[in-house]
Amino acid sequence: MFHKKSLFLLSTIFAMIIVAILFFKVEHSFGLTNLENENIELAIYINEEETNTIPTKESGYYLDIEKSTCTNNAIIQFDTNTW
Repeated sequence: MFHKKSLFLLSTIFAMIIVAILFFKVEHSFGLTNLENENIELAIYINEEETNTIPTKESGYYLDIEKSTCTNNAIIQFDTNTW
């Protein structure tokens, strides 16, 4: 009887370790990160000059996706309807 209980306990611990390892690998493979702890930089250029503020909707400026670039596999998205 003791042998069955210890085998069950060891099997359960082993299964929990495997699940934890798989969860970590899935989280890492999808690139899930917490952006609150990262330095995020946004460079905005208006008329070839860098600015620290995003223009208002009424300013007449628009986003030119062709001239926009991102690093670190980031994707450029901008919703002009909810701007």
